[in-house]
Amino acid sequence: MKSLKISFALVAIASLASIYTYIRYLDHYTSPYLDVVINSHVLGESRKIFIRLPDEYNAQKSYPLLLKPMVILI
Repeated sequence: MKSLKISFALVAIASLASIYTYIRYLDHYTSPYLDVVINSHVLGESRKIFIRLPDEYNAQKSYPLLLKPMVILI
């Protein structure tokens, strides 16, 4: 019975640690974004781009542009 209680406690601690880590991940690595479709007449197709905005985005301020290509494997 004692080992069952210890096992339950360890599972509970691991679950709480996982939830905490997930919340920290969301806070640090995600941000609001805009998705925009750009139509290319040269390529004859449309491309969807995601524009991530800083947490304290201000439309009156300029920001550096960082590009990260997104590869989708089908």
